[in-house]
Amino acid sequence: TSKTGKHGHAKINISAKDIFTGKKYADICPSTHAIQVPFTTRKDYTYMGEIDDSGYVALMTLEGVPNQDVLQLRENDIDAKWRDELINLYKKAEAENKNVQVSVITAMASSGIAALKMLDS
Repeated sequence: TSKTGKHGHAKINISAKDIFTGKKYADICPSTHAIQVPFTTRKDYTYMGEIDDSGYVALMTLEGVPNQDVLQLRENDIDAKWRDELINLYKKAEAENKNVQVSVITAMASSGIAALKMLDS
């Protein structure tokens, strides 16, 4: 919090990091005002070992339904890191006859990888 504003309301400083791009944001608003926050969902998929030329990742739901339009990796530092990590983990999982689980987080019509995990087949 900081000093009261022109109309007597306390102000709060909000800082946040974009979960898809890593960009940092900051805002100052009165403490009595409502702040809108995005709704996020998180869903787990099995990686099917393929990323097409457009960056779409071949995934399968845990129920076994193929789904290729859930996650698109873009040309930025965060997605490049996830792409490399996904490919390396998949190679390791394939050698050990295991699967790779991809946790996808979605907010405001954008999706990104939240976590990767190797699972038994």
